[in-house]
Amino acid sequence: MFGYAYVVYIIGQILWPDGIFITKHPKRQRPPPSRSQSQNSPGSQLASSKMEVERRSEKVDNLLTNEQEQEAIRRANFVRELMIDNAPAALVGLVGRKEYERSAKDIYFFLQSPVCLKQLAFDLLELLLLSAFPELDDVVKQCHDEMDHFGEFETN
Repeated sequence: MFGYAYVVYIIGQILWPDGIFITKHPKRQRPPPSRSQSQNSPGSQLASSKMEVERRSEKVDNLLTNEQEQEAIRRANFVRELMIDNAPAALVGLVGRKEYERSAKDIYFFLQSPVCLKQLAFDLLELLLLSAFPELDDVVKQCHDEMDHFGEFETN
């Protein structure tokens, strides 16, 4: 079967083709609409109608983006309300209202950070893999040991 390193290599090639993250890769970018076509040419009406369709589709994309942003804001406010305003009385009584609010805000801002969420997802994936395949424990420990020594200068 495939080795762990090979799987990581394949995922790296998928996400970073040519060493560039997939969303920034030039092959994935939309070419800018060419405006060099003459308005008097016979195909100018076709070109202008294509440009109009592209503009409309961009407007729809922007509307979806704005709607998605508003939905994300609504969800974030809902999570904040659940965590801070509707605090469990037993927990608040145990640690105190001020400490609970400070800790809840820290957790809330942690959950809003894409970098922290990615790290949390990777850690959960690692736990899932280790629970499904306990024989990978030595490999994971070796990777963690190598990660701790990453960037150290070795003298020969």
